[in-house]
Amino acid sequence: MRVIVFVDYENIWTGLFEQGYELTPENLMESIQNYAKKENYTLSAIYLYANFDREEFWRTQTSFEKTLVFTRHVYGKNNYASTENRKNAADMELILEAQEILLTRTFTFDMVLLLTGDGDFLPLVRKIRAWGKEVKIIGVDGSIHQNLSHFCD
Repeated sequence: MRVIVFVDYENIWTGLFEQGYELTPENLMESIQNYAKKENYTLSAIYLYANFDREEFWRTQTSFEKTLVFTRHVYGKNNYASTENRKNAADMELILEAQEILLTRTFTFDMVLLLTGDGDFLPLVRKIRAWGKEVKIIGVDGSIHQNLSHFCD
């Protein structure tokens, strides 16, 4: 089964950090690859979204790109004049790109693995399923929104 992976990195990283675990790019990639191998999935692409300006994520973007992950640097600020954080900026970027791929390259994958626990992704899950694709959510135990728990593995 051909799988595309979308990673809400800040959500996964924060959930693990709150449980005392320090997630590294190498750990995450190894976990994704092991899961795919165990389930007999072929990874078509991995897209990862984060604000790499965060001190905790400095230098991680290069580590991910060396493993052929498509990283998306999502800026946390609106612009230089405004210092307000863009709420849910990474979530919005992930949703928009996932829908673009769903509409333009639907023949390139059979399933979407969504690494997050954020309930804001429920409309995306519904849209992917409406297009006849499978969806599995992988999140941090104890940090997964109840609306997504039905789709968890």
